[in-house]
Amino acid sequence: MSSFKSLLLIFCCSLSMTILHGQDLLLTQSSTNFSPGVGEPFEFLINISCNSTTSNCLNTRIVGRMPDELDFIRFSTPLPSGVASATYDQLSRNYEITFDDAPGNALGNGSSIQILLQVEFPIYSIKGISATNVITASSSNAGTVMAQTTVDLAAGPDQIDPGIFLSNKDGEDSQIAGGQQFWLVRFGNAGLGPIQNYQIFDSIPADLNLIQVRTPEFPFIDHPAELYYRSSDDPGTWVFWRDFNLNQRRVIGTQFLGLPPGERVVELRFDFGDVPGSPLYNGLRYPDNFRAEIALYANIDSTLSDGTTFTNCADYLGLDASSNQISDQACHTAAIDEGLEADLVDGDVSIQDRNGTNISTALIGDTISVEHVFNSPLFMTRDIHGGVMSVLLPPGTSYIPGTLREAFNCVQFDGESPVIELATHFDGRQIVRFVYDDSFNNEFIIEADGTWSGCAFLFDLFISNSAIEGQNGVEYYYNATGSTHDSCSTPDLNNFLGGYADDYCNERRDSIDIFRGLGSAGVRAEKSAIGTLDATYSQYPNVSTTVPGGVADYRITITNPNSTPLDNITVIDILPHVNDKHVLNDNFQRFSEWRPNLAAPIPNIPG
Repeated sequence: MSSFKSLLLIFCCSLSMTILHGQDLLLTQSSTNFSPGVGEPFEFLINISCNSTTSNCLNTRIVGRMPDELDFIRFSTPLPSGVASATYDQLSRNYEITFDDAPGNALGNGSSIQILLQVEFPIYSIKGISATNVITASSSNAGTVMAQTTVDLAAGPDQIDPGIFLSNKDGEDSQIAGGQQFWLVRFGNAGLGPIQNYQIFDSIPADLNLIQVRTPEFPFIDHPAELYYRSSDDPGTWVFWRDFNLNQRRVIGTQFLGLPPGERVVELRFDFGDVPGSPLYNGLRYPDNFRAEIALYANIDSTLSDGTTFTNCADYLGLDASSNQISDQACHTAAIDEGLEADLVDGDVSIQDRNGTNISTALIGDTISVEHVFNSPLFMTRDIHGGVMSVLLPPGTSYIPGTLREAFNCVQFDGESPVIELATHFDGRQIVRFVYDDSFNNEFIIEADGTWSGCAFLFDLFISNSAIEGQNGVEYYYNATGSTHDSCSTPDLNNFLGGYADDYCNERRDSIDIFRGLGSAGVRAEKSAIGTLDATYSQYPNVSTTVPGGVADYRITITNPNSTPLDNITVIDILPHVNDKHVLNDNFQRFSEWRPNLAAPIPNIPG
């Protein structure tokens, strides 16, 4: 087992005080970047030490409140030795770090601990603003001390006027007659001042029948709002539909309105009251979060001809801080395209944190989530029977059993649960396979009814110390198990699908930049090979080449990518097992006529 050494330098100003006890806390704070850009993660470096002549500093904790200008990302991962816990409350924005009093871990005379608080200026931040992080450390026998650090935003948008509508409308650009259209309507205030009497009016095109409304969710805001509608049988009258709160998404169906046959909703009105110019109300805080937008779903008239267009508009209305009228509008136009009809099985994959937010970076030691989607798209013409979904994980990461869950209610899967299989790819990466097949009596049927139908699943994976720093990919392969479809025709030569299907559909990928936290020791090992026909050493996925009886040399390079020294390194190079006759598994395609077989079985040598 490797042991790690660390060196911590604490710089602090001189203090003049009256000593009332035998212990004193020393607290300093700095930053890895005093002028970061928008969305650029950086760390506050918090250093605490105990100056004692008698005993340890006991019941020590550090508390602070995240500045409103910053977004919290994470603490040191893993937490340094001697830190019992580090918690952050997203609602209050308060955080607390507690220290271990156990013998051997306690903050004793001369001992120092550094903990990292990683943050960023969110993407809506305004150029030139500053953020000051104030922290207070206290101990039951060593007093209280405070430290603060200020950072300035180096680049970002210019100053914006008070009260700015986040006016945006999105949706499918092309559709088929008889299908289902959806629109996303963004809500929020991007300004510095309030918007009074904030309203959104949304008109439903005449050839579409609204079937569902989903209200926006801003998780940490207690803000009531109301929804009204006008119907085609009484278009001059606004009717109260229901109230809702921004802190919880509501799915509201029109089937409960009791409209007469042939009548439909022609316009919606959302009343949000007064919306302050607080960062919490800025919807750009959730740039990839579908739940932060109003979602509307409508069935399309099946008699519309090819090329017909329909437009949906959202009108924003309110008052600024001086009670002057302000307004904006966002529209979206879609067209009927009957050429979209296809026999298509679709899917997607994304990497998220455990709160469901898409992420692009992670630390070694983190637990993150992978979302994979399996669905019948809007234009599907045939039913899908069963499915096999395989996720190929990055090197050094592993599936955490028992973490599979639905991202939303998957009614199309008939309540069935998958058989989960774990396999190892020929390059050592782990494959997590989810199987719905008639042989397991868990096959489902997704009917092709002109709507998007499917499910999104989440599972967690752990990034171990053996993970490779830098860009790493998650790969997703999938197909139906009980039906055949035109879009799924790529031969599964590498057996990603475990034999449950011979081909896979559109391959999907997402990437994550894995790195090691500051202040922690690290080790990076790279193995390369050179053969008789090679000029230089090469690494996977490149392939070295040689000839029978030729050279096949391997080189292992070990480096420490961080500043902390390490010693007692053990290198393990795994050879084929005893009696194995193959260097590689012959079940996998090598795209070569040469098979590197061993000259003889590996002997079992005692000791």
